[in-house]
Amino acid sequence: MGIRERLSGNEAVAYAMKQINPDVMGAYPITPSTEIPQYFSTYVDNGEVDTLFIAVESEHSAMSTCIGAGICGIGGLFGIGAFVDLIVILCKPGPYYYV
Repeated sequence: MGIRERLSGNEAVAYAMKQINPDVMGAYPITPSTEIPQYFSTYVDNGEVDTLFIAVESEHSAMSTCIGAGICGIGGLFGIGAFVDLIVILCKPGPYYYV
């Protein structure tokens, strides 16, 4: 990424995620953070990160993806919408990164 004067908030989050380089990302694009998985997926496609990018069908599926990653001992990352995920997060066994 070249020198930029400004980043949108979503671009900044995606760039921070690139620096984290999680093992797994359960991606569910939801407003207002739809651009985050879109930007991050370009890093995955360009080979800039070694993340397994999994497009899921809901916030619960995104969190469940990370729970499965945690059970296997790897770090996962899921997108915005964690208030809906509080039902699932209580069962979280392993490391995950919340954005």
